[in-house]
Amino acid sequence: MKTFRIILVLFLVTFITSCSKDDAPSEPSLAGEWKLTEGKIENGSIVVQMDGFPIPVTVNVTGHFAEIGDGNRLHLNGDQTYHYESDTLIVELTLSFLGSNEAQQFPIENFLQDGTWENQDNKLILKDAEGVAVPYSIVSLTDATLELTANIKEMDLPLELGDMVQSIDMNLRVKFSRIP
Repeated sequence: MKTFRIILVLFLVTFITSCSKDDAPSEPSLAGEWKLTEGKIENGSIVVQMDGFPIPVTVNVTGHFAEIGDGNRLHLNGDQTYHYESDTLIVELTLSFLGSNEAQQFPIENFLQDGTWENQDNKLILKDAEGVAVPYSIVSLTDATLELTANIKEMDLPLELGDMVQSIDMNLRVKFSRIP
């Protein structure tokens, strides 16, 4: 009888512990509709070769999205395609060079093009119809918010830098809120 009790206790302990909820909570899905709420340019620099200067000159760049229209929305569809609805988007950049600062505002049209997306190694990779891929690191993903960063050096952008610009190194940080 003692052996029976031990077997019964072991069975109950095994049954109770195996049925407990120990599964890790599922990660929120990227798929859905997201509203652009914030944008910053951090730690940016542009290296230029100017006439009269024997060495390249670095211009430091910071900035933010000064105006974001409510219609700026990113639709990450379940079939791995995405669509971006554009609205008013104005970026204010501050350029620092030789101790002076100059702020300028620029309207941005078509912030993102339509295309496909994938989540790979904690990166949201957006690829437009022309094949231009932009990898965004996922800083934070919750059921309500999405925060991404990208460096322009990592983007496969067809930029024409001209003769003066030697390199561009800018970090873009954007935040979205999920539209229920």
